[in-house]
Amino acid sequence: MLRRLGDLSLIMRAVGSLRIASVIHLATMVVAAANISWLGSSVDVSYGINIPSTNDLSYSRGTIYLRIQTSSSYSWIALCIGDSMVNSTMFIIYADGKGNVTLSTRTAFDYNMPKYKAPYDSEVQATLLEGSEEVGGNITANIRCGNCPIITTSWCYAARSGEPMDNADKDASIDQHDTDDLFLWNVTRAYGGPDSNPFLDSTSSVTTSSTVTSPFTTNVFSTSTPTSTPAAHARKAISGGAIAGIVIAGLAMLVLCVGTCFFLKKRRKQRAGQPAEENTDVWNKPELHGTPKSLVELMGERDATELPIEHEPIGPVELAGDVEYTPAQASGRPYDRS
Repeated sequence: MLRRLGDLSLIMRAVGSLRIASVIHLATMVVAAANISWLGSSVDVSYGINIPSTNDLSYSRGTIYLRIQTSSSYSWIALCIGDSMVNSTMFIIYADGKGNVTLSTRTAFDYNMPKYKAPYDSEVQATLLEGSEEVGGNITANIRCGNCPIITTSWCYAARSGEPMDNADKDASIDQHDTDDLFLWNVTRAYGGPDSNPFLDSTSSVTTSSTVTSPFTTNVFSTSTPTSTPAAHARKAISGGAIAGIVIAGLAMLVLCVGTCFFLKKRRKQRAGQPAEENTDVWNKPELHGTPKSLVELMGERDATELPIEHEPIGPVELAGDVEYTPAQASGRPYDRS
C-alpha cells in the first residue's frame, strides 16, 4: 500500500513538473511573439505597427516596425509621425511599376511640398523589408525604422488618389495630397516581441485600435462611424504661433488707434482755449483799405505834433508818372523845372 502511494506521489510530481514546463513554454511563446496594432481596413488602407521589447522605454527613440497597405485607387500614400505634416517624419510609398515598392522618407518644411531626405541626412533610418510588394496595383510595404519616436500617439496621414506613379525614384515629384487628417494611435498595444520583421511571423499577436472600417477618422479609439470623410473637409489649421501673432497685431492696432484719437482730442481742446493771435501783417491794416484814420490812430499811442503856421502846407505827392509836386505848386505859384 505504501509502495503504491509512493508511486502515485512520483506520478503527481511528474505531472506537476510537466504543467510548470508547459506554462513556462507558453509564457516564452507570448513574450517572443510580436504585438501588432492595426488601424484601418484591409480593403482600402491599413497601417500596422510593432515596437520590439528590446527598446529602452526610458528613451524617446528606438526601433519600430511599420506596415502600410493600400489599394490601387491611390497614386501614393504617406504615414507621418507627429500631429502635423510640417517638420514630421513622413513615410511615403508608391509603386515602381515593376512589382516593387518605392519607400521615400521625406520632410515638409513650412507648408511646402515634402522633400526626400536620404538616410544619412535624416534622423531616422528607414528600410524596406521582406514582404514588400505590388500585386495588381495593391501595395504592401513592410518598414523597419531605426531611431524613430516610440512613445508618440499622435499621427497623421496623407494620400493622393489616382493612377499609380510607377516610379522607382525616391525623390520623384508627387502631386499634392487630396485627403489628409490627424488621428491618435494607441501604440502601447504594439509593444512586445523581438527586433525582427513581425509581419512574416504567423504567431504575432494582432490587436486592432478601432472598429471603424476606414482609418480615415479623427480618433481611432471611437467605435462610431464617421459622419464625414477628410476628403469632404480638408484640415485647415493655423498654428498657435500664427494665432498669437494675429492677436498681438490686433491689440497693437487698437492701442495705436486709441492713442491717436486721444492725442487729436487733446490738441483740439488746447487750440480752443488759446486766444486768437494778432494779425501783424502790414498789408492787412485798415488804413491801407481806403478808410481814413487820424494821426494818433496810425501812430499808436504817440502824440500828434502840430506844424508851425509860418510853414507852408505840404501838398500831396503823386507817385505815379514823372510829375513832381512841390510846396510852390500847392500854393498856386508857377514852377520852373529848369
